[in-house]
Amino acid sequence: MSSKILVINTGGTSTKVGLFEFRTPIFVESIKHPDQELSKFSDINAQKDFREKVILDFLKEKKVDLDGLAGVACRGGLLRPMEGGT
Repeated sequence: MSSKILVINTGGTSTKVGLFEFRTPIFVESIKHPDQELSKFSDINAQKDFREKVILDFLKEKKVDLDGLAGVACRGGLLRPMEGGT
């Protein structure tokens, strides 16, 4: 059973991605999005497919097996607060 957790934090001008095994970081990186790149989108909701592709391409480059993850934790976006848990 895997103990790897993918952590994603979407910000105004970057997407931070980290992979952890238990509490030990395997990598933590910030992917910068220049204003020129983000100006193509009408609002944050319109960036969803763009951000998803950026993250998946980055994980492919890092050779991360998505099927081998125990879970994914995200912060940011436009969701209302919700109860945590599994």
